[in-house]
Amino acid sequence: MQLTRFYGRSLGTVKTDRRSTVAYNFITFDVPGATDTEAYGVNDAGWIVGRYLDGAGTHGFLNTNGVVTPIDIPGATETFAHGVNNAGQIVGYSTNTAIPGVFPGYLDINGAFLPINTPDMTYTWAQDVNNAGQIVGDSAAPGQDFRPFVDTYGYFTSFQYPGDGETRANGINDAGHIVGVFTEHPNTVDQVNHGYLNVNGAFTLIDAPNAIHTFVYGINNSDQIVGTYVDTKGTHGFLYEDGEFTTIHVPYAGSTFVHGVNNSGEFVGFYMDSTGKHAFLAMPNDATPSKIPVIAVAAAAGLGVLSLALSKRHTPAADKADKDE
Repeated sequence: MQLTRFYGRSLGTVKTDRRSTVAYNFITFDVPGATDTEAYGVNDAGWIVGRYLDGAGTHGFLNTNGVVTPIDIPGATETFAHGVNNAGQIVGYSTNTAIPGVFPGYLDINGAFLPINTPDMTYTWAQDVNNAGQIVGDSAAPGQDFRPFVDTYGYFTSFQYPGDGETRANGINDAGHIVGVFTEHPNTVDQVNHGYLNVNGAFTLIDAPNAIHTFVYGINNSDQIVGTYVDTKGTHGFLYEDGEFTTIHVPYAGSTFVHGVNNSGEFVGFYMDSTGKHAFLAMPNDATPSKIPVIAVAAAAGLGVLSLALSKRHTPAADKADKDE
């Protein structure tokens, strides 16, 4: 796994009422042999999930401190891993060419895959799971708009952003606060995407300043919200906190996409350049060594390349036990 670290790079800011700067360290990584690597979720232990593309197809992955475990649903053509909680439970979805047009969601518990199928829906995309085990995502049936779902131990509920449009759910924190995307005029030339925050049915619209489209993907227990916006200059990640936006851009990247954030304020995503898509982990510049995952310590120690290792699925409890021995 190729690692690159950018030290102390101050990020540009987008503020509506006052200006400040935020500095982050970026650690980028690619799964060996992959043409694209994208990171979607991160838990408090620094475990990262996402997807990568190689000659054999699309695979999910779990990165535990530099050890990458591929995630492939048996019989699936493509597998995506989108969210991971502190118990190591992973959610995502897959496709299967044997059943065209069917997208089943899944919950991965220590390598055992449990299906997630929204009642009366053909497609289910599981996007995130909180530490209580609640799962959010999207569902749809042929010819219908997307509909968000909340799966609480097998009991499914749904909601809709007020107005005429399409609603998707992408992230949930331990308080049950949900973030996602509301699309006006879906599937038309007038389509516009907005982010939202849903707190117990009370919605807050989230639009980055001067953005053409805003996509919200992740939220932590401090209600720090991350996502991506598009403006006339390109595609950028953002952090939204206390009503303010901070633009996130990987140094030297063409486009930056931010997808997940943990309770330490570390976030993950991917960036694009002339060679493809590359995953990254970003940490606040003042992060203490105890907060920096092993993957970052290895890079800081000058280990430019960290070998790919395949292993059985770990759990945080097992990792703690190994550490205590």
